[in-house]
This record gives sequence, C-alpha cells and structure tokens, in this order.
Amino acid sequence: MSNQETRDDTLIELYNVKKIYKRGREDVVGIRGVSLVVKKGDFIVVCGPSGSGKTTLLNLMSGMDRSTAGDILFERRNIRDLSEEELTKLRNEKIGFIFQFFNLIESMTALENVMSPLMPNKDLPDKEIENRALQALGTVGMLDKKDSLPNQLSGGEQQRVAIARAIVTNPEIIFADEPIAQLDEENARNIIDLLTGLNQQRRTTIILATASRDLADKLKNVATKMVFLERGDIVEIQERRGNRWVRVSSSSP
Repeated sequence: MSNQETRDDTLIELYNVKKIYKRGREDVVGIRGVSLVVKKGDFIVVCGPSGSGKTTLLNLMSGMDRSTAGDILFERRNIRDLSEEELTKLRNEKIGFIFQFFNLIESMTALENVMSPLMPNKDLPDKEIENRALQALGTVGMLDKKDSLPNQLSGGEQQRVAIARAIVTNPEIIFADEPIAQLDEENARNIIDLLTGLNQQRRTTIILATASRDLADKLKNVATKMVFLERGDIVEIQERRGNRWVRVSSSSP
C-alpha cells in the first residue's frame, strides 16, 4: 500500500493463495496463486465458467474454507492464524453470504431464518433479535411474508429472505455466489437492485460470483472491479477509474 489512507481502506488482501483438494491419490487444483485486494465499499464481480474456481475463491475469502498456501488478511488479521472459534466469530460479525440455492431452513419461517445468525449472540435480548430481523425483512420488502415457510415462497421471495438473513448482522461484506442463477428475469433484476442499494447506500462491500459474461457486462454500471477466472487462475482484472475501465492485471503473480 502506498499510504496509510489506502491501507486503512483495505478490507481483504490475498497473496499468492492456493487451494488444492485431494481426490483419492490425485491433487485437484481449485485456486492457483491468486492475489487480490478488496477495499471497503467495493462491488467486485468475479466471472468465470463452471469449474473456474469462483466458489472456492469466495469460500477462502470468507473463511469458510482454508487455503493450502498463501496468505489471506481480513482487516489485517491473517485468516490462517485464526482458530475455528475465531473464524466463526469473524463470519458471524463481519460477513454475510448469499447462496445460489437460498439455503433456507425449511422448518423455519422467514422471520426465524433471518433471526438465526443473531441467535449465537448471548448479549442480545430475544426482542432485539426479533426487531433486527423484522427490520431486515422490511429492507428487502418481505415483512408481509414473515410467517411463511420457505416452501410457501417463490424463488425470488426466498432469495430476498436469504438477503435479509445476510444483512441482519450489518456485515462489512456480502459474498453472493450465483445469487440470481435460479431466478427469472424480473426477480433477478430485483435482487441485483437490492445488492446495488446495499452497496451504494450502506457502503456494504459486495463480492458477486457469476458464470454469466452477459451479467458481468451489465454489472459494469455499478461494479468497481471485475475479476475474470479460468481454471483457478485470475486471467484479467479490470478496475473502474472515474468513468472508464482500466485493465490492471492479466494474470496472478
């Protein structure tokens, strides 16, 4: 980093990060030598075909998985040095995650699903947890469905509940893994509008993964950085600088 201001604006740093999976006796490379900087308030689009490493990259940055090599710093703390308990605390307090298949708990109402990330916080009274969940549901326009079970909701409604669950802790960053892949065009547009609003109004950092180059191109209106992956490698990074896009990298270090 060139100065203190830039350093203080940095949320996540990846340095030569690798992830290798074991498949029997074979080593399968998920991510190979990726380096990347995420700043507070960024809207980063990670684009690549199926199997390119998008989900692996999101899982590593969010602490849901551990790298095989390299360093991942979250607010200057090296994820590698954190215990499982510390990682869980980090995810609960700083990170929201939106999944392609919603991942709502079928036996819980929309309200209960949104309350679930706050339940481990023993310092919050039950009424405060409920109020925060109701506020999050209101933000995504789902307050009238608070008592509905997931199987009583449409795909778009389920994803809005999933977004409410992701934002109820007021996270620093939201990871969205193919968040509109299962949705029709109208619901997809609504979800993108919700994420854009969170980024622009709350300055929540968004990292969105997609296999759709068409969607990536459309998101250039709101994104700050585009990261293109192929076979576990970053093949190109583009950054918005003012009103123009600049290619800043063609490969990982």
